[in-house]
Amino acid sequence: MLADPSLPVTDPNRHYRRRLFDADVILRNQSAGDDKTPPSCPTNVKAVAGADCKLVTVTWDRPADPYNDLGGYYIYYDQNPINPVSSELINIVDEGPGKISYKYDMSVPVTGTWNFAVNSYDKAGNLCDFDPKTAIRDPVPANGG
Repeated sequence: MLADPSLPVTDPNRHYRRRLFDADVILRNQSAGDDKTPPSCPTNVKAVAGADCKLVTVTWDRPADPYNDLGGYYIYYDQNPINPVSSELINIVDEGPGKISYKYDMSVPVTGTWNFAVNSYDKAGNLCDFDPKTAIRDPVPANGG
């Protein structure tokens, strides 16, 4: 999943972050040998807006990890439909089998509709087969925000 250089880049930092992500995946794939098996996807993904509707809490449960090689998660967020190549992302490192549920608080502008998705990756750089069309849209306000 490499960034497409032909896509317009409106935020130079987004381009830089995407290039770092691409390089990281390539390096992990080169050192992983023959591991081409993607991990399972996170389950029970939810996004809840805070009372002031400025903070969104994204939660999910750790997927089954029969190979004990889960590396972490990417939280994708965008005001457009989620696209793993162009959406903003945050990397969260997996804390091991003892950590079952995850929570991440993030600030987003109040205006507009936001979409969120969580994807998992293994230590070889394989991504789970998530469907970005199932991303959460319009986080639920905690107190009617």
